Amino acid sequence: MSSSLQFEIQDMNTGNSGNVASVVVTGPGLPAGGLRHLRPLTGGAWPIDGSSTFNYYYLTSNCNGLPNAGLSDSAIAALPATPEYTFTAYESDGTTVAKFSGFDIVYKHSFHGRPMTLAEAAAASYPAFTTTPALASYSGGSDFAINATGLNPGFAAQFFVNLMAGPSGGAQDQADVAPSAAGTASKTFNLPVQGSVLYRNMFVSTYDSNWREIVLRDNTTTAE
Repeated sequence: MSSSLQFEIQDMNTGNSGNVASVVVTGPGLPAGGLRHLRPLTGGAWPIDGSSTFNYYYLTSNCNGLPNAGLSDSAIAALPATPEYTFTAYESDGTTVAKFSGFDIVYKHSFHGRPMTLAEAAAASYPAFTTTPALASYSGGSDFAINATGLNPGFAAQFFVNLMAGPSGGAQDQADVAPSAAGTASKTFNLPVQGSVLYRNMFVSTYDSNWREIVLRDNTTTAE
């Protein structure tokens, strides 16, 4: 069980921000200097500099070996109910604030709810899913069907599957699916066949009434 913050930063139009090399996020629950997200060479979401958990910042966790800030439940509960975060873009030197049309590139965004404590996460309603075939036996080259229940029908659910064949090999796919009024949804993926899969992971996520993402994960590692 874990509670985290995730800032999904992407550059959808480099014509507006080609001079931006990183974005620093500051706000409640974060380190004093904030979290610096670096522009990736291949596009997509910007990872946190020096982090092994990509763009997730784990406030607390009871999962073995997962790096986290070690915040107590009382510290998380004391965060503002609707915390505001500031996003400041920087040029390649890491200190010069990037500009667009003469204005500093700085944004502010408020969340609808603070992160959950571990106790709240344990009591939350999670989605459930079944897969055909089982994740542990899927190596691509055929359909992989996910059927999920317990989804909030007011939000799109995210389905994700990933096959890692090595340090730089593998395949992954994701989709946003609108649940039925009963909170069910399904998605079928068909990833390219992988000769030797070292790690498999997938998740299905939904949202609570405070727009907080509730994620159920599954993963398997192949021993060598």
